[in-house]
Amino acid sequence: MRTYKITIRAARINAGLTGTQAADLLGISARTLSKYERNSGKMTLGVIVKMLAVYAVPYDLLYFGPESECVKRNNELSPLEHNRDRMPGSRLKPAGPACVKSARVAPV
Repeated sequence: MRTYKITIRAARINAGLTGTQAADLLGISARTLSKYERNSGKMTLGVIVKMLAVYAVPYDLLYFGPESECVKRNNELSPLEHNRDRMPGSRLKPAGPACVKSARVAPV
């Protein structure tokens, strides 16, 4: 069974926050947040811990690395592999082609 992860940008969007709002809550600039959203592999541990609390997501759900790589993996999946019904209680948007831009997922 594949384990799906979402980008930190998708986690922010799913939390209902703009980039500016999230940056303020995280104590970083909007420019720094944008940089982290493009490549979350460069984040500090302190920001990661704050982000988990602000976005209300578990660590193992987030994808850490270049966002383009997560999107690339997502695009390689068939529509049937996008099924995330196995995550009960999740606030994430339903998976599928219609939500690729807001809830990017990648298999691990």
